[in-house]
Amino acid sequence: MISSSIAPPPPGPLVLGLGCERGTPADEVIALAERALAKVGAAKADIGFVASLDARRGEPAIHAAAQHFAVEARFFDAATLEAAAPRLQNPSAVVFAHTGCHGVAEGAALVGAGPASVLLVGKLTASHATAAIAGPVERLPVSAAATWRQCLELFSGSRFAENARTISNIYAAFLQISIRSLPRQVNGSVQANGRRSGMSDTIFSGLPELEPGSVWLVGAGPGDPGLLTLHAANALSQADVIVHDALVNEDCLKLARPGAVLEFAGKRGGKPSPKQRDISLRLVELARAGQRVLRLKGGDPFVFGRGGEEALTLVENRIPFRIVPGITAGIGGLAYAGIPVTHREVNHAVTFLTGHDSSGLVPDRINWQGIASGSPVIVMYMAMKHIGTIAANLIAAGRSPDEPVAFVCNAATPDQAVLETTLARAEADVTASGLQPPAIVVVGEVVRLRASLDWIGALGGRQLVADPFASRELRDPA
Repeated sequence: MISSSIAPPPPGPLVLGLGCERGTPADEVIALAERALAKVGAAKADIGFVASLDARRGEPAIHAAAQHFAVEARFFDAATLEAAAPRLQNPSAVVFAHTGCHGVAEGAALVGAGPASVLLVGKLTASHATAAIAGPVERLPVSAAATWRQCLELFSGSRFAENARTISNIYAAFLQISIRSLPRQVNGSVQANGRRSGMSDTIFSGLPELEPGSVWLVGAGPGDPGLLTLHAANALSQADVIVHDALVNEDCLKLARPGAVLEFAGKRGGKPSPKQRDISLRLVELARAGQRVLRLKGGDPFVFGRGGEEALTLVENRIPFRIVPGITAGIGGLAYAGIPVTHREVNHAVTFLTGHDSSGLVPDRINWQGIASGSPVIVMYMAMKHIGTIAANLIAAGRSPDEPVAFVCNAATPDQAVLETTLARAEADVTASGLQPPAIVVVGEVVRLRASLDWIGALGGRQLVADPFASRELRDPA
């Protein structure tokens, strides 16, 4: 059984701003443009045209992107783009030195969309290209109060499921507006550049400052920006550079302070990814340059997040750092699916494990016999690819082939999808479903509780049952 809820994006033309180095491959630019489109939750048909700097008029990659979206490409001179500089989220002095404007992709998108437009997607970067999307101001709330009223209306009753994506975007914007509208006092005057030395404000009063030359390793939670901790929001409001992984919901990145640089450093199984050592050394490099560095990770940095490795590199290089825990997907993501990791009638123990090691294979040091006999509930990260092998190991170690299993994909986001199956059928059913990582996999009788605790499904009209076990006799082997 698969459940999913994806709401369509609001109507209205969008302008895709693109920038690239000379000779950039078209595939790189198109892939980045698709990433920007996915971030705003729009379709190809929503793009009105592609915009860029006049100096890039002869770049084949820009024209290839326009052809990909079946729209024209328009070009603007540097002076025209520079007129949009006050509205840029990521102005760059380096870009200005090379082009005469502080932002190519963001500036082109804003100029193309008109003076009343807003940036819906700030600058995204690839190896040799940048992308941004601008559109009508109606696509974003104009005040925190209007945002909250809109969110309450969409949240009502059965409309929740059909408006899930919109609610997520509105809530992220609400947090962004609320945080940025707070007065930031420095020695009795308002400080405009976002630096917090000597600063106090209502929300972050008494919280630590992210000092230049230091790094914070911060967990962003499983997806929903509302699950960010106050320390995480505090870090986002201060950081000069945010180095984020692939599992950080892009709505969380919208809370970054104006001018913060976003660097993607995601590692995804089976796909080209930066090496862990290079990521760690990049944090050292940025800190030594005097930057306030936020290393933002999905979930919790110390739960299968390589946070320990990065922290040890910082220690080795004498870089000050702070650890900010986050809600790990193995707990928070399952809660959004209506599955508790512990339930008194089911289990008094739970095991968290990873489905693959550094080689990409199922870890050979896991004691499957011990886990099968001693842990009624098993929560697995990065296990979808090897679920056939893992299920066979558990069944061989004594677990029932009929034991409930759930896959929770894109947990705590509007794209969340849940597949309920059994240990014996897990591999076949997940293959047939077409679901893709990231996913949390849970094995155990707690999966049956979803029939009673699927609170998101209930908001969309699902009828919950009072007795998910139908008075079955349960035995906790722990």
